Amino acid sequence: MTLYLLFFGTLLFFGLTRTRAGRAELKRQLEQQFSTRFDGALEIGQLEGNVVYSLLARNVTLRDPSGATVAQIDSIWAYPTWAGILKRALEFDRLELRGATISLEQDSTGDWNLNRAFQPRRFDADTTGPRPPSLVLPRFVVRRTNLSVRSDAPPPDAVTRELVFDFLNTNYHIDHARVAMDWMPTSKQIDLIDVSGRLERPDLLITDGAAQVVVRPDGVDVNDLRLSTPGSDVDAVASIRVPRVDQSGQPSVQLTVDAPRLSSRELTAAFPLQPFRQSVGLRLHTSGTIEDFGLGTVFHG
Repeated sequence: MTLYLLFFGTLLFFGLTRTRAGRAELKRQLEQQFSTRFDGALEIGQLEGNVVYSLLARNVTLRDPSGATVAQIDSIWAYPTWAGILKRALEFDRLELRGATISLEQDSTGDWNLNRAFQPRRFDADTTGPRPPSLVLPRFVVRRTNLSVRSDAPPPDAVTRELVFDFLNTNYHIDHARVAMDWMPTSKQIDLIDVSGRLERPDLLITDGAAQVVVRPDGVDVNDLRLSTPGSDVDAVASIRVPRVDQSGQPSVQLTVDAPRLSSRELTAAFPLQPFRQSVGLRLHTSGTIEDFGLGTVFHG
């Protein structure tokens, strides 16, 4: 009897999504599921397809709790898993985002709008009633995406003195990237794989890139950063640690870079007040506070 009910319940679940009314109900559930889990809001303009083969969401908007737009996406292709269908859960094997415009903004306290949009909602201990089905996000592909980054937080002294380009106030165009996100209350992890695109200012073409970024309450780790451009190849590892609330002092930094090939033009773009007349190689290790760190550097021509 249980198998009988499961079979016909599953047929009903994906059968309804083959109709316009069924897709409208699924769209409502997706939007409600997001708002139940996070402080931000997800708005889907139109939903096509079905949960058996693929779903196509058009004109998707992600908003932060204030209602400001964080991302506007032309289309999202979603490929459900059979395991999810059997559980009547919205689980996807693969997502593909096309034609997105993303605006990442950091306020004066250092908080990002993306973090506020994905801030988990708090539930009272005595909350009763059914919860929405789980939404599992896998690795996803990003294509033809414009990313603008703006920060109102106090910049490091090196940026203020224009020794280093301000990469937190510029625009990026992403041709292709594979991404995975693990967004939890105590830590956030983003994996970037096979990234290609262009940095608008300074003008820099990225032919291949990858990195893992982990954000925790005590700081940020950037693991296995790899960046290739027409003139440079860079591998790096970095970490920033911030003092606890009950501690004084500045954040500490550790950075290790191995770059056998660095273009003079690209170096000058990143370090505006240090004109480089020829391409070089670089091995670097730096540690100390974020404002005043020590350097152990070896350049070779």
